[in-house]
Amino acid sequence: MFFEAFKMAISSILANKSRSFLTVLGVIIGVGSVVLMLGLGEGVKKSVSEMVEGFGTNSIFVVPGKVDKNKPFNPATTIGVSTLTEKDVKLLEDKSEKVKNIAPMTLIGGILGFSGKTSTNALIVSTTPPFASATNMDIEKGRFITDEDLQNKGKVIVLGSGVKDELFGDQDPINKTIKLRNFDFKVVGYFKKPRQSLQFGDASFSSLTVIPRTTGTEITGTGQIFRIVMAGNSSEEVKSAADEVREIILDNHQGTEDFTVLTQDDLISIAGSILNILTLLVVAIAAISLVVGGIGIMNMMLVTVTERTREVGIRKAVGASNLDILIQFLIESVVISLLGGLLGVFLALVL
Repeated sequence: MFFEAFKMAISSILANKSRSFLTVLGVIIGVGSVVLMLGLGEGVKKSVSEMVEGFGTNSIFVVPGKVDKNKPFNPATTIGVSTLTEKDVKLLEDKSEKVKNIAPMTLIGGILGFSGKTSTNALIVSTTPPFASATNMDIEKGRFITDEDLQNKGKVIVLGSGVKDELFGDQDPINKTIKLRNFDFKVVGYFKKPRQSLQFGDASFSSLTVIPRTTGTEITGTGQIFRIVMAGNSSEEVKSAADEVREIILDNHQGTEDFTVLTQDDLISIAGSILNILTLLVVAIAAISLVVGGIGIMNMMLVTVTERTREVGIRKAVGASNLDILIQFLIESVVISLLGGLLGVFLALVL
């Protein structure tokens, strides 16, 4: 009986190809949207993880403000005047036995200009020579900033690969002069293109551009520290190194924990929690398409029952029960839903 009902359901669907296709299309769009959004969300999380992993498994970051790693990330906790000081950096250099390549970072606002071109998306930071080693940033050509640049407050700059392409294209930027805050800076090197350059808006890690810390302090008039980056002596003892860093800075801040020490795993976890929320939001919106597709199937089946009053009457006259008729229409609905769902998943995988 079930096999007979299945054959009749398939025959009915094929007999009304246009109507069946439009109904299936609603399910395809709904299922495809949800699967595609989930796939994109997972792809973004993977890219962010690979980007963070590019810093190295033993990288450690100190940020101002208190970040609770066990709760959803609140960006407001790290906004405001930094509580990190030069003394924190000096104490880490003198007392810490488990970290190396300690480098403070300061954000420098400004627009880079060269020969009528500008780069408004450059993420300009002032820092010290250990920064490159601490973050595994490799130089494509030229050199990184040196201790001599720090001592002389040299007007030198190391460009991100994206900034180099934006300002110079295929030209060699080495020893060229660019403008920053009406100061002339000589390009001494540029970074390799990051393995993962995931873009948020128009900014990415390829926009990271570096000048000496002393130069940044001179042109901005402030030595505020935005971040302190460093590397653990080994990836096996990163957690203990992070705990040591925390204790040293906490002691200097008289027991006030107005900062957070983050490892690579912490950064991946925080980024993942943010992206999970965004993925859920997008999927919830896409799920509306599923509801619309379901309503489409319901309406089609209601119309189908009305159109097939004679068929239903004949079947009942020769002994079909209400259950037999109900099973036939339910099978039609299931087939349409299943077909639309499979095509939706396939379409999402292709995209």
